[in-house]
Amino acid sequence: MSQMSRRATEDYGLVGATDASGYHAAVEFDRFTIALLIRRPDAPQLNEEEAAALQDAHMAHLADLHASGHLLAAGPLAFEDPSEEFRGLSILNVDPEQARALKEDDPAVRAGLDRRGPDCRHGARHDGGSAR
Repeated sequence: MSQMSRRATEDYGLVGATDASGYHAAVEFDRFTIALLIRRPDAPQLNEEEAAALQDAHMAHLADLHASGHLLAAGPLAFEDPSEEFRGLSILNVDPEQARALKEDDPAVRAGLDRRGPDCRHGARHDGGSAR
């Protein structure tokens, strides 16, 4: 593996392939961060009105993140039972440090109902282009 290929692989920003002529083509990847929202074991008990207001605030927070370009996708993980530990997943267009801060600002996290997962994970996806 060439030094460029090794560095690109370690960086997760580029993945390369060498063709038959020895030419090394690099493929660029978009970066994103995946964050989990997890129910706290000591979550406060909310009445129906409080739960609805908090859900509205949580959804408004997600809408704001999407409008700002930070949130690519989000959705619930606990479909049947709202007491399930894993509550939701978000894919954010920011680095892990900023993702942590944005998720800590979620009203459900601030209210003590949910918590950000143990770590925000950085990933990449192919953007369809290539760099030469």
